[in-house]
Amino acid sequence: LSELALREDANGPALDITFQRSGNMSVYGDVVVDHISATGASTRVGNVNGLAVYSPNARRRFRLALSPDKNVDYHSGRLQVRYADQSSKPRKLAEKELILK
Repeated sequence: LSELALREDANGPALDITFQRSGNMSVYGDVVVDHISATGASTRVGNVNGLAVYSPNARRRFRLALSPDKNVDYHSGRLQVRYADQSSKPRKLAEKELILK
């Protein structure tokens, strides 16, 4: 995961994410995004199931709409992004955080 960027427009907050893949196999999994407040409280603000990055593409850009929850301050804390496969015991494929200002 790279190039995380928070966007806000008339439709509400969204997170731009770039997925990078290497090797000769496609990757397929679920994305979850949690907002971690300055006090450490965690709130799930986004998720998408079944996101794929197909071979031979080395990267995929994706914009995920986030919850417009009034209790979440998108100007402080951090966003934690996790990408995991869809097995019965999900295996983390990637993780990245974005510090909010």
